[in-house]
Amino acid sequence: TSSNTKSNTNSNTNSNTSSNTDSNTNSNTNSNTNSNTNSNTNSNTNTTTNSNTNSNTNTNTNSNTNSNTNSNSTDNDDDSHPDHPSPSPLPNSDLPSLSVSSYNVRGFSAYSRGAGRAAKLANARALLSSHDVVSFQETNFAKYEKGYLQRSIPGCKAYYSNGDGNKHGVATVIAPRCLLNYNVTQLPLPSALQGRVVAVTLTHKRGGHTVTFINCYFKSGGRFTDNTSIIRDIRRSVPTSGFVVLLGDFNFVENKYQDSASRSGYYDVTSAFRKEWAAFLEHFSLKEILQRTHTYIDIANNTTSRLDRVYASFNEAEWAVLRPHAFIAHIPHTLLG
Repeated sequence: TSSNTKSNTNSNTNSNTSSNTDSNTNSNTNSNTNSNTNSNTNSNTNTTTNSNTNSNTNTNTNSNTNSNTNSNSTDNDDDSHPDHPSPSPLPNSDLPSLSVSSYNVRGFSAYSRGAGRAAKLANARALLSSHDVVSFQETNFAKYEKGYLQRSIPGCKAYYSNGDGNKHGVATVIAPRCLLNYNVTQLPLPSALQGRVVAVTLTHKRGGHTVTFINCYFKSGGRFTDNTSIIRDIRRSVPTSGFVVLLGDFNFVENKYQDSASRSGYYDVTSAFRKEWAAFLEHFSLKEILQRTHTYIDIANNTTSRLDRVYASFNEAEWAVLRPHAFIAHIPHTLLG
C-alpha cells in the first residue's frame, strides 16, 4: 500500500503541477499542487488498500463459494436454483474446485429409439453443461459398452462399469472444461464390483491436488450382506491419498425417521452393516455434504426417501474454506414431465 501510495502521489503531483503551471500563475500552481497532492495521496492510499483487500477477499470467497455452489448436487427431481450460479474451475489450486452431480438415470434406453432415450440424454447434457463431474447409476448398458456417452455428448470422457445382461451399471463422465485442468485415470477394481462401482482419480495438471470419485450403486431390498462386501472391496481397492468424494445411489438410509417417509422395516439397517458402514466412512475420513430433500419417489407406494447422497474427505479447515453444500439440481425431464 505504501509503495502504491507513493507512486500514485508522485505521479499525480507532477501531472497536476505541470498542467496548472502552463495555465495559471505560480501562486495557483502551488495551491493546486498542494491540493492535488493531499487529495490524490488520500484517495490513492484508500483506493489501493481497499482494492487489494477486496480483490483478495472476493477472489477467495467467490472462487470457492461459487465453485462449490453446484459442487454436490443430487439430481432426481426438477427444482431450479437460480441462486446457485454455474461454477468456474480454478486454473490452479491446492484445493479442489469442482462441481459434481449424481443421477440415477433408471436406464439410458441406449438401444431403443423411444422418447425416453432422448429425454435421458437431454438430462445428461444439461448436467454436464453445469457440472465438472457427473456420476450416473443404473445405466443399463451392455457389458462391453464403452462409447455411448462419448458419442452422444461430444468432448466429454466417460468411464464405465457395466453389469451383465444390460442391468445395473454405473458411469462417471468428465465434462470438457474439467479436462482442461485435470488428467483422469480409472482405477482397477475387483470383478465383484462390476456394475456397482466405478472409481476415477483426477490429477491437477499443474502438479496440484488429486481427487478420487467413487461412484456407487448399492443393491436394493435390504441386501446388507452383499453391500457389506461392496464397501469392503472398495476399502481394499481405493487409496486414501488425496481427496476422496463418495457419491451415488446407496439404496439405504442412515436414519429412516429422518430420511424416509416410511416406517416399515424395509429401511431398517442391520447392526452389523451399520458398524461396517461407520468404519468405511472413518477409513476415508468421509462426511456427508448434507441436503435434506428426498431423492427417491415411489409413486406406486406413496413414499419417498433420501437414497442418493454425497460424502467428501475434507478436514475442518478445508470445509471452512470451500464451504461445500448440496442441493437438487435442475434437469429438463422429470417424473412430473
